Amino acid sequence: AALESSPRLCLYGCDVDKLCLGRAAKIAADAHLLHGDALRVLQDFEGKFDYAAGNPPFSAQRKLVDNPETLRWFALGQGRPRQALEILFLELFIRLLKPKGRFSIVLPENICAMRPLKYVRDWLMENVAITSIISLPRYIFEGTAAKCVVLTGERQKSSRGKTFFAV
Repeated sequence: AALESSPRLCLYGCDVDKLCLGRAAKIAADAHLLHGDALRVLQDFEGKFDYAAGNPPFSAQRKLVDNPETLRWFALGQGRPRQALEILFLELFIRLLKPKGRFSIVLPENICAMRPLKYVRDWLMENVAITSIISLPRYIFEGTAAKCVVLTGERQKSSRGKTFFAV
């Protein structure tokens, strides 16, 4: 739909599932489709996009990222032995954006509410202007009862003069 409404649009997609990429290629033949772990494959695209959107996998404490090299690349992963996929994807989406770039991401609602995840919300408040948080009904995604939200916003520079990302 995006390509139909704006033929000059340059569209990128990334997935670990080749079958999904094959389906996407049939729908959007002109899109640049990348195969692999987005947390690593998309690092080369930092600061390149006007918009980033997606529904990343949720870890649900089963598939936590524990690769030290990957964790070091993310401000929300540094100094931690492991981190939830959805938290790293949230940071990735924002890092992919140019300043003032916009994003939409589906996340578990707990990121917006749980006290232990306050550091994620604090990081968000330093780096983005949140436009909306839309609560989705439970069971909206087949196979999961996770309560989700759609978080939208715009990348900002840190208001406190800190570097945007840790190196």
